[in-house]
Amino acid sequence: MNNQSHNQIVSFIWSIADDCLRDVYVRGKYRDVILPMVVIRRLDAVLEDTKDRLLELAEKQNKQVSIHLFGQEINPETYAITKADMLLKGDGDQANNIAYGSTLALDKHASRQFDFMLSNPPCGKSWKTDADRMGGKKGILDTRFAIPFAGDAEFSMLPRVSDGQLLFLLNNVSKMKETTELGSRIVEVHNGSSLFTDDAGGGESNARRYMIE
Repeated sequence: MNNQSHNQIVSFIWSIADDCLRDVYVRGKYRDVILPMVVIRRLDAVLEDTKDRLLELAEKQNKQVSIHLFGQEINPETYAITKADMLLKGDGDQANNIAYGSTLALDKHASRQFDFMLSNPPCGKSWKTDADRMGGKKGILDTRFAIPFAGDAEFSMLPRVSDGQLLFLLNNVSKMKETTELGSRIVEVHNGSSLFTDDAGGGESNARRYMIE
Protein backbone atom coordinates (compact mmCIF):
# COMPACT_ATOMS: atom_id res chain seq x y z
CA MET A 1 0.00 0.00 0.00
CA ASN A 2 1.45 3.37 -0.95
CA ASN A 3 1.43 6.36 1.38
CA GLN A 4 -1.36 8.16 -0.47
CA SER A 5 -3.73 5.19 -0.23
CA HIS A 6 -2.86 4.74 3.44
CA ASN A 7 -3.64 8.38 4.22
CA GLN A 8 -6.94 8.19 2.34
CA ILE A 9 -8.03 5.15 4.37
CA VAL A 10 -6.99 6.81 7.63
CA SER A 11 -8.94 9.95 6.74
CA PHE A 12 -11.96 7.85 5.81
CA ILE A 13 -11.91 5.98 9.15
CA TRP A 14 -11.59 9.16 11.18
CA SER A 15 -14.39 10.85 9.22
CA ILE A 16 -16.71 7.96 10.08
CA ALA A 17 -15.60 8.14 13.70
CA ASP A 18 -16.38 11.84 13.82
CA ASP A 19 -19.90 11.23 12.47
CA CYS A 20 -20.64 8.31 14.80
CA LEU A 21 -18.92 9.37 18.00
CA ARG A 22 -19.48 13.11 18.13
CA ASP A 23 -21.48 14.12 21.24
CA VAL A 24 -20.80 10.65 22.74
CA TYR A 25 -17.03 10.89 23.26
CA VAL A 26 -14.70 13.85 23.21
CA ARG A 27 -12.53 13.73 20.10
CA GLY A 28 -9.43 12.75 22.08
CA LYS A 29 -11.17 9.53 23.19
CA TYR A 30 -12.07 8.33 19.67
CA ARG A 31 -8.86 6.30 19.57
CA ASP A 32 -10.01 4.17 22.53
CA VAL A 33 -13.03 3.08 20.52
CA ILE A 34 -11.34 2.63 17.15
CA LEU A 35 -8.27 0.78 18.40
CA PRO A 36 -9.98 -2.58 19.08
CA MET A 37 -11.09 -2.66 15.42
CA VAL A 38 -7.48 -2.16 14.40
CA VAL A 39 -6.44 -5.03 16.68
CA ILE A 40 -8.96 -7.37 15.06
CA ARG A 41 -7.64 -6.47 11.61
CA ARG A 42 -4.09 -7.15 12.78
CA LEU A 43 -5.15 -10.54 14.11
CA ASP A 44 -6.64 -11.38 10.72
CA ALA A 45 -3.34 -10.43 9.07
CA VAL A 46 -1.32 -12.53 11.51
CA LEU A 47 -3.50 -15.58 10.89
CA GLU A 48 -3.50 -15.25 7.10
CA ASP A 49 -0.61 -17.67 6.55
CA THR A 50 -2.18 -20.45 8.63
CA LYS A 51 -5.84 -20.21 7.60
CA ASP A 52 -5.60 -22.92 4.93
CA ARG A 53 -3.67 -25.18 7.30
CA LEU A 54 -6.31 -24.76 9.98
CA LEU A 55 -9.09 -25.73 7.57
CA GLU A 56 -7.08 -28.74 6.38
CA LEU A 57 -6.65 -29.94 9.95
CA ALA A 58 -10.35 -29.53 10.63
CA GLU A 59 -11.28 -31.48 7.51
CA LYS A 60 -8.74 -34.18 8.37
CA GLN A 61 -10.27 -34.58 11.79
CA ASN A 62 -13.74 -34.64 10.18
CA LYS A 63 -15.19 -31.91 12.27
CA GLN A 64 -16.41 -28.37 11.73
CA VAL A 65 -14.47 -25.36 12.88
CA SER A 66 -16.59 -23.60 15.47
CA ILE A 67 -15.76 -20.30 17.12
CA HIS A 68 -16.57 -19.60 20.75
CA LEU A 69 -16.02 -16.07 22.01
CA PHE A 70 -14.94 -15.16 25.53
CA GLY A 71 -13.96 -11.82 26.96
CA GLN A 72 -13.66 -9.60 29.99
CA GLU A 73 -14.13 -5.84 30.22
CA ILE A 74 -13.80 -3.42 33.11
CA ASN A 75 -15.39 -0.41 31.41
CA PRO A 76 -19.17 -0.62 32.02
CA GLU A 77 -20.10 1.15 28.78
CA THR A 78 -17.92 -1.08 26.60
CA TYR A 79 -19.11 -4.16 28.46
CA ALA A 80 -22.76 -3.24 27.88
CA ILE A 81 -22.18 -2.44 24.19
CA THR A 82 -20.44 -5.79 23.66
CA LYS A 83 -23.24 -7.79 25.28
CA ALA A 84 -25.94 -5.87 23.42
CA ASP A 85 -24.14 -6.27 20.09
CA MET A 86 -23.86 -10.03 20.55
CA LEU A 87 -27.52 -10.34 21.51
CA LEU A 88 -28.62 -8.33 18.47
CA LYS A 89 -26.50 -10.48 16.16
CA GLY A 90 -28.01 -13.69 17.52
CA ASP A 91 -25.02 -14.70 19.65
CA GLY A 92 -26.99 -14.57 22.88
CA ASP A 93 -25.68 -17.93 24.05
CA GLN A 94 -22.12 -16.62 23.88
CA ALA A 95 -22.95 -13.25 25.39
CA ASN A 96 -22.80 -14.98 28.77
CA ASN A 97 -19.11 -15.61 28.10
CA ILE A 98 -18.35 -11.90 28.34
CA ALA A 99 -17.42 -11.15 31.94
CA TYR A 100 -17.42 -7.84 33.76
CA GLY A 101 -14.58 -6.76 36.01
CA SER A 102 -10.82 -6.38 36.23
CA THR A 103 -8.82 -8.93 34.26
CA LEU A 104 -5.87 -8.47 36.61
CA ALA A 105 -7.53 -8.54 40.04
CA LEU A 106 -10.24 -11.08 39.21
CA ASP A 107 -9.70 -13.19 36.11
CA LYS A 108 -13.11 -14.61 35.21
CA HIS A 109 -11.60 -17.12 32.74
CA ALA A 110 -8.77 -18.39 34.89
CA SER A 111 -9.30 -22.06 34.06
CA ARG A 112 -9.48 -21.66 30.28
CA GLN A 113 -6.98 -21.80 27.44
CA PHE A 114 -7.54 -20.21 24.04
CA ASP A 115 -6.43 -20.56 20.43
CA PHE A 116 -6.51 -16.83 19.69
CA MET A 117 -6.33 -13.91 22.10
CA LEU A 118 -6.80 -10.17 21.61
CA SER A 119 -6.04 -7.47 24.14
CA ASN A 120 -5.80 -3.71 24.08
CA PRO A 121 -4.21 -3.03 27.50
CA PRO A 122 -4.05 0.49 28.92
CA CYS A 123 -0.58 1.91 28.27
CA GLY A 124 1.09 3.94 31.02
CA LYS A 125 -1.81 3.48 33.43
CA SER A 126 -1.33 2.63 37.10
CA TRP A 127 -2.46 -0.78 38.32
CA LYS A 128 -2.09 0.08 42.01
CA THR A 129 -5.80 -0.50 42.67
CA ASP A 130 -5.51 -4.02 41.27
CA ALA A 131 -2.31 -4.61 43.26
CA ASP A 132 -4.09 -3.61 46.47
CA ARG A 133 -6.98 -5.95 45.68
CA MET A 134 -4.50 -8.80 45.21
CA GLY A 135 -2.89 -8.21 48.60
CA GLY A 136 -0.31 -5.59 47.75
CA LYS A 137 2.48 -5.85 45.21
CA LYS A 138 4.91 -7.61 47.55
CA GLY A 139 2.33 -10.24 48.45
CA ILE A 140 1.14 -11.17 44.95
CA LEU A 141 1.72 -14.86 44.22
CA ASP A 142 -0.65 -15.14 41.25
CA THR A 143 0.81 -17.82 38.97
CA ARG A 144 0.24 -15.62 35.93
CA PHE A 145 2.84 -13.18 37.25
CA ALA A 146 5.07 -15.14 39.65
CA ILE A 147 6.20 -18.68 38.87
CA PRO A 148 9.09 -21.07 39.52
CA PHE A 149 11.57 -20.30 36.75
CA ALA A 150 15.33 -20.25 36.15
CA GLY A 151 16.03 -21.73 39.57
CA ASP A 152 13.96 -19.09 41.36
CA ALA A 153 10.96 -20.51 43.24
CA GLU A 154 9.21 -17.12 43.10
CA PHE A 155 10.33 -15.62 39.80
CA SER A 156 8.46 -12.30 39.84
CA MET A 157 7.42 -10.61 36.61
CA LEU A 158 5.52 -7.77 38.26
CA PRO A 159 6.16 -4.39 36.64
CA ARG A 160 6.14 -1.05 38.37
CA VAL A 161 2.68 -0.02 39.54
CA SER A 162 2.79 2.99 37.21
CA ASP A 163 2.25 0.83 34.10
CA GLY A 164 0.50 -2.55 34.03
CA GLN A 165 0.32 -3.27 30.31
CA LEU A 166 2.77 -6.20 30.50
CA LEU A 167 0.47 -7.93 32.99
CA PHE A 168 -2.21 -8.25 30.32
CA LEU A 169 0.29 -9.94 28.02
CA LEU A 170 1.38 -12.32 30.78
CA ASN A 171 -2.28 -13.08 31.46
CA ASN A 172 -2.70 -14.18 27.85
CA VAL A 173 0.58 -16.09 27.83
CA SER A 174 -0.72 -18.10 30.79
CA LYS A 175 -3.72 -19.16 28.67
CA MET A 176 -1.74 -20.43 25.68
CA LYS A 177 -2.25 -23.99 24.47
CA GLU A 178 0.84 -26.19 24.39
CA THR A 179 -0.70 -29.52 23.35
CA THR A 180 -2.22 -28.57 19.99
CA GLU A 181 -0.48 -28.56 16.62
CA LEU A 182 -1.14 -24.87 15.96
CA GLY A 183 -0.67 -23.68 19.53
CA SER A 184 -2.01 -20.21 20.36
CA ARG A 185 -1.71 -16.75 18.81
CA ILE A 186 -1.78 -13.48 20.74
CA VAL A 187 -2.27 -9.99 19.33
CA GLU A 188 -1.87 -6.98 21.63
CA VAL A 189 -1.32 -3.27 21.22
CA HIS A 190 1.53 -1.86 23.32
CA ASN A 191 3.63 1.25 23.32
CA GLY A 192 7.42 0.98 23.20
CA SER A 193 7.97 0.76 26.96
CA SER A 194 7.20 -2.97 27.03
CA LEU A 195 10.39 -3.55 25.04
CA PHE A 196 12.93 -1.69 27.13
CA THR A 197 11.78 -0.46 30.56
CA ASP A 198 13.43 -1.66 33.78
CA ASP A 199 16.88 -3.03 34.59
CA ALA A 200 17.97 -6.66 34.36
CA GLY A 201 16.34 -8.69 37.12
CA GLY A 202 13.39 -6.32 37.47
CA GLY A 203 9.77 -7.24 36.82
CA GLU A 204 9.54 -6.03 33.22
CA SER A 205 12.94 -7.53 32.38
CA ASN A 206 11.95 -10.85 33.96
CA ALA A 207 8.72 -10.88 31.97
CA ARG A 208 10.58 -10.42 28.70
CA ARG A 209 13.12 -13.09 29.65
CA TYR A 210 10.40 -15.60 30.57
CA MET A 211 8.47 -15.06 27.33
CA ILE A 212 11.56 -15.29 25.14
CA GLU A 213 13.10 -18.30 26.85
